[in-house]
Amino acid sequence: MVARRRPEAADCAVRGAPGDPRAGAGPGVLVAVVGAEGRGKDMLVSIAQRRFGGDSCLVFPRRFTTRAAAGVGADVTVSRRVFRDMADQGRFWCRWDADGQSYGLGREVADALAAGATAFVVVDRAALAALRSVWSDVRVVEIMAGADAARAFRRRVPGDLEVRHDGDVAAAAARFHDLIRRLDRERPATPSPVAAERPGRARPAGPAVPRRKRTGLRTAPQRA
Repeated sequence: MVARRRPEAADCAVRGAPGDPRAGAGPGVLVAVVGAEGRGKDMLVSIAQRRFGGDSCLVFPRRFTTRAAAGVGADVTVSRRVFRDMADQGRFWCRWDADGQSYGLGREVADALAAGATAFVVVDRAALAALRSVWSDVRVVEIMAGADAARAFRRRVPGDLEVRHDGDVAAAAARFHDLIRRLDRERPATPSPVAAERPGRARPAGPAVPRRKRTGLRTAPQRA
């Protein structure tokens, strides 16, 4: 079932003045989904994409990769030569290597983040440095099974989030969806640029008007 579009979802693209995407500034949040091989990362993100596909403030961008067997998500597999050509043409906003393969995200991801969206992408932990070099607000969500608990405790990073997947796909998906809703609620809101006073327009001069005491009640203007 596709989630019904929320009324405020359309406001995502006007949450403040978009910054330069290549400068890594803006109200959006980039969520890196990590975890050991076989933990169902791509599957959970694919399920979430179907669940929240109607919300324009939650995006699940495709990755370009040279890996022959792409995941169950929206990966696009290309040859190494094509990947190099795309990189030379500047078509990647961010790219990294992991396990001998190359991965890249298109510049549309930067546009979505600059507009205030929350983007979810499956990556290897080795890619976190590359992601943080192009965007300031990167959150890490680790998909964990029972065997991962002791290892994760030894290398726990403050601020990282966890989703347990012990074989029950429905339960793991529900936990992941709850986390997505939480991140969506916590998305920083910035004032709309239309609310700010336009520079260069001086207020008209006039007599000072005494400030009214706020009573919490609105009164209609009195007629003369």
